[in-house]
Amino acid sequence: MRKFMTFFLFLCLVCPFAWSFLTVYEAEQAIREFEGIPGLQLKYVGLSTEQFGSDEELIECEVFSPVPWPCYLFETDYPDRLYDRYYTVEPFTGKVLVWGDAKLHDAEPSPSSVDEMLTPQEIYNLAVNYIKTRICDSFEPSQYQVKIFYGFWKYFIYNPDNPQPWPTSTEPRSAIEVHFTHYVTDGAGDRIIDHRAYFSLLIGACTGNLIKFYYRYFPIDISLVADIGFDEAREIALDSAALLNPPPTYAEVRLLGKGIVFTGDVPPDCISYVWGFNIMLYYSGDGERSPHRESWDLNVDAHTGEVWWLWQVLGSSGDEPTREKIEEFKKISGLSKKMQSKWNWKAVIRNGDVSLFFPYLDRNKFYIRVEQAWLFAVSTKEEGKNVVLEHKGKKTELTSKVILRRNGKTYVPLDEVLKLAGYSARYVPKEKTIYIEKKNEKKKEHKVQ
Repeated sequence: MRKFMTFFLFLCLVCPFAWSFLTVYEAEQAIREFEGIPGLQLKYVGLSTEQFGSDEELIECEVFSPVPWPCYLFETDYPDRLYDRYYTVEPFTGKVLVWGDAKLHDAEPSPSSVDEMLTPQEIYNLAVNYIKTRICDSFEPSQYQVKIFYGFWKYFIYNPDNPQPWPTSTEPRSAIEVHFTHYVTDGAGDRIIDHRAYFSLLIGACTGNLIKFYYRYFPIDISLVADIGFDEAREIALDSAALLNPPPTYAEVRLLGKGIVFTGDVPPDCISYVWGFNIMLYYSGDGERSPHRESWDLNVDAHTGEVWWLWQVLGSSGDEPTREKIEEFKKISGLSKKMQSKWNWKAVIRNGDVSLFFPYLDRNKFYIRVEQAWLFAVSTKEEGKNVVLEHKGKKTELTSKVILRRNGKTYVPLDEVLKLAGYSARYVPKEKTIYIEKKNEKKKEHKVQ
């Protein structure tokens, strides 16, 4: 046991980005190491992507994960509330991404006035110290934009070089949230938002106690020099609208900015450097639909030009396009259609949020790496030449006849993973896209020859 704990501590602390995979038991050990309490009593709650219990139970368990793939959720198990904490453990790194202390939260005094609260400068200094000592000792605060929340959806941008007092509209509150958003400089010298790294802490407004934190921080292993410039990316975004079914009468594109985003794949292939756009679609109407507008956000990969639509934005409005603009839209170059021949197929998981990953196509059949099966909460285990898939007690054994092994990597059929986890897939060759959604399926166990 001592040898295991020593090795595990080495893995998590000395090699923080060694891409292994933890079992539930190993995740428990990660929490005990983090807390420094070897005998900490823990209860496994489930996965962050699962839906369970009533709304009240979900809120009580603080079910939350800063990453799109499944993470382990735990609570302390003490009826007397000696400890009353909750955790989210990321299985590829073993890191505790969410930590909260419900007992401390309940004990925080409620100030009667802002004068009884710590100053923004004191709150900020505490937050930085907590991050460096408890979460990430290499944290460099100058790389982050800082938001301090002082009311319901009220915040101000805090400048540590010019500390501000609390705004006059500040409401007395027992806890203050401090949010750190990371920015980096890309190859063009532009300061861009980095969604793969952020820290958020809840701190007692009067005591300065750390009540909760959640964060994510992954290394950048992609080039930040764009292969596709703005004009080309804009044209690709605009042209992708023309490929919609039904196609809009007119589309207009607005740049949101460049950034580093999570695609939704598993580590280490989980981030992309993109151009972000908002696109306004105008439909003149036909016999079945009346004239209307839609507004969508989408990303264009700055290296490959691949497009993925994210979500529809509420409140779309604007002037009706002129006849000249409509005619101009009809003459777009078809650039994205031309580029699609160079793209790989992509898979889009629509399960509340939008996640993206790239399957492997071999002889008209789609495969994914064994690690990617975890996107659907399917664990894998190699037994001899076979691979066993498991999801909530259901198992599928894949023989060597249906498994691919390429360049030291093991691939399993995508359809077998989806079938086991209860997902449906819609294949759209025109877009080279597989749209995947969750469905209900009865328990089954079978062996694939």
